[in-house]
Amino acid sequence: MMKLFYLSILLFSNAIFACSLAPSMESFVINPGYHLTKKPLKPRFELIKVKRGYDDGNYASCSDAGIITIKAISKYTSNAVAYKFEIVAGELEDSVFPEGAVQSLNGNEFYFVWLDGSSNKQEPIEIILKIVALSPSGIESEPSLLRISHPGT
Repeated sequence: MMKLFYLSILLFSNAIFACSLAPSMESFVINPGYHLTKKPLKPRFELIKVKRGYDDGNYASCSDAGIITIKAISKYTSNAVAYKFEIVAGELEDSVFPEGAVQSLNGNEFYFVWLDGSSNKQEPIEIILKIVALSPSGIESEPSLLRISHPGT
């Protein structure tokens, strides 16, 4: 009976090791008591990487995740503590960019993850992302635009 138990653990252990990605941002809460009234500088971001999902044959891996990594250029962050992201041109999964303002948990880098599909053939990506910086008291900057593209696979 014990051999059967160990055999079943070995056979079904892959399901235990499911994909898990750590969060890279958290929701931003405006602090109305913060008296800074200066408008944040217009944010400047650079695209670091677009990783596309693929099929590695392991259903429990994260290979089907698409990941967009962008980084705020630090000398332009001024008093900004959070950012809002919105697609203004092109199409991508609705759930890639969060609703509302968020703060990075990784310094100036933001990782946006979506289920890109476990396929080795991915369509091109061509979007324009509007980015607005927010001060601690919720004052918004002028928006900036960032082009994000990937040729597909």
